[in-house]
Amino acid sequence: MELSMELDEFAGRAFFLAVRGEPDLTDPAEFGVTVYYTDPRSEEHVPVARIDTDHGRTHLDKLFLEGEPKEWMDCTLWEAVEHLSRTHPEYARQYLQTHGW
Repeated sequence: MELSMELDEFAGRAFFLAVRGEPDLTDPAEFGVTVYYTDPRSEEHVPVARIDTDHGRTHLDKLFLEGEPKEWMDCTLWEAVEHLSRTHPEYARQYLQTHGW
């Protein structure tokens, strides 16, 4: 199951949170939460940061940094939603510094 939420803008860009949980969002065995924005030229979703349960453990991927090691975390789906909702401006700022718009 998936849902998308709009976050606050940063540097004139709208940011969103994509949330997925398997088998559902209530008590998922696996989940992923991704901060992204939509590139106005290509209209593609550009992921900036993600917390998911891939690789057997919950971890944070800072997708704006190549070769950045995973940051292992101990959190639930909804704690991941809260964390990325709160910290997305910092990740957006780091993305902008690394890649520009």
